[in-house]
Amino acid sequence: MEDRFDSAFQKIKRARKHVDDLEAEVDTFLSCGPCRIDEVGPSASAAVRYKVASIDKLPAMIPLMVGDAAHNIRSALDHFAFAAVPNPGRNTYFPIWGKPNAPSPTEWQRTVDLKLLGASRSLLHAVQQLELWETGDHSHMWALHELDRIDKHRLLISLAAANNLIILEGEGYDYETIKKYSGYAQDRPLAMEPMRWIPLKEGTILFDAEGFTDFGITGAKFSLAVTLGEPNILRGQVAVSQLRGLATAAENLIASLAMLA
Repeated sequence: MEDRFDSAFQKIKRARKHVDDLEAEVDTFLSCGPCRIDEVGPSASAAVRYKVASIDKLPAMIPLMVGDAAHNIRSALDHFAFAAVPNPGRNTYFPIWGKPNAPSPTEWQRTVDLKLLGASRSLLHAVQQLELWETGDHSHMWALHELDRIDKHRLLISLAAANNLIILEGEGYDYETIKKYSGYAQDRPLAMEPMRWIPLKEGTILFDAEGFTDFGITGAKFSLAVTLGEPNILRGQVAVSQLRGLATAAENLIASLAMLA
């Protein structure tokens, strides 16, 4: 790989450092038990519901770290564009279509040609083949662009603590049979993902055991995570893992395109 692309890969490296710091900050927040969950019931059906009694506010440092990581990944793409063009100018940057609707082929070609003016024909052609917009095959790069845009124009990216796994405790023949045919080891509890993403706030019902009492379910525990609230295609996804994935995707994209520059 040519040295001229080194700054792009340094930006990816810096983004990963931000994600590592973010993970440590999230782990500290969650380890302090920020969410108190109460059992409510039993109801007339003898089922127990689990409700959020209180939830601490996310530290402001967490969304700031998310924004820093997203910005460095997005900047890595722009550093690549600047290095790939012989005479870069103020309009040189890695093209990602930010408008709500997908571009026409002519609009997209014009955008790529303008933002990478002077780049090699092979690089221009390769980028034109990418669908770098919200509904395209490379929508994850659009999501990265959107995270960076939000962070630059607003104070904080929307995040939420959410339940991303329900661990069902139980006993008896029915419970063990369900575990067996679900592929769970004998020493592991049964687990299920929530039906939908619900940001935690006071009064949120995390799990209603009605309908599960006949299967030997005796209790439930919850695995919490800090999740993204925007853009829509990333909503409900764990922030740390998504940012790591975006860093790797951007790095791979730069590496593949650099061979054509």
